[in-house]
Amino acid sequence: MAQFVHPAVSRKKFEAEIATIRKVSSEIGRRGWFLVEADFPTAHFVFAARKLDPPPLVFGALIDFENYDFVPPSVTLIHPLTREPFTRETLRTNMPRIFVSENGREKQLLVQGDARPFVCLQGIREYHENPGHTGDPWFLHRKGPRSGLYYIVENLGRYGAETVIDYNIQLRPFIAGLRLEALE
Repeated sequence: MAQFVHPAVSRKKFEAEIATIRKVSSEIGRRGWFLVEADFPTAHFVFAARKLDPPPLVFGALIDFENYDFVPPSVTLIHPLTREPFTRETLRTNMPRIFVSENGREKQLLVQGDARPFVCLQGIREYHENPGHTGDPWFLHRKGPRSGLYYIVENLGRYGAETVIDYNIQLRPFIAGLRLEALE
């Protein structure tokens, strides 16, 4: 997407969002969420599963503030070290969230999509650009509690990294060869 909001406006709002995160960096660090780099218009975070010992890095996120806040930030889920975008096959979490509806407690998966998985959450560009959410425009959330960098990081960490509770170890023994004995 081309920058159409004056870059100075988006940069100032980006810097305010980053300043908010830096104020709570020790709090979110204890939860396993780390701001790795903030270079306008992108913030790079990694998320660790703190319930495990040692805690693995589960995923990373590039959060793009281009044209913020006329449009919401975009979130790309990435490998925490290589920054390669995840595919559906390589992403190890679907970010399950339990919510209460008129039908009782329901499970919702925040990660949607096949070719390029995306986080389907209010306040994120991919949610508001999705045809299934045309009745829920960004401007309804822009200044509310479902907007901003902390809201995004909180939801990514809570439903992404904090849902990881155990290592899933699979051992697949195989015969690598035969041991031979020399005969006379």
